Amino acid sequence: MTDQSLVKATAVANSVSKRAPCTQLVMGTGGGLVTGYCTIKLGKFLALAMGGGILLIQLFVELGYVRVDWQKIVAEMEGRLAGTTQHLERSQGVRLMVGSNARLYTSFIGGVFLGIGIAI
Repeated sequence: MTDQSLVKATAVANSVSKRAPCTQLVMGTGGGLVTGYCTIKLGKFLALAMGGGILLIQLFVELGYVRVDWQKIVAEMEGRLAGTTQHLERSQGVRLMVGSNARLYTSFIGGVFLGIGIAI
């Protein structure tokens, strides 16, 4: 998340946290229910696409159309892992936001599981 989107998300979450507890539960559960349902439906499609893609790549490797430069991959991953401290700093802001609106986010998680249960 960028800093600007984190500020907007915090503002929305704070406005919801000022509402009645039942309203927070309904909003969190409803949002989680839709998210969980869509995740499962999209997840099935994405799993099929990813599985097919992986099999095609493996086939092309076996046929000799694709060669993997493992040294280049290792060098690039080491470079990317060096920038992980910036993500850790941002996660502190997310933890504070979730901690101040625990009821909303807990009901959202419950709604996600309900949506997953309905979609299967």
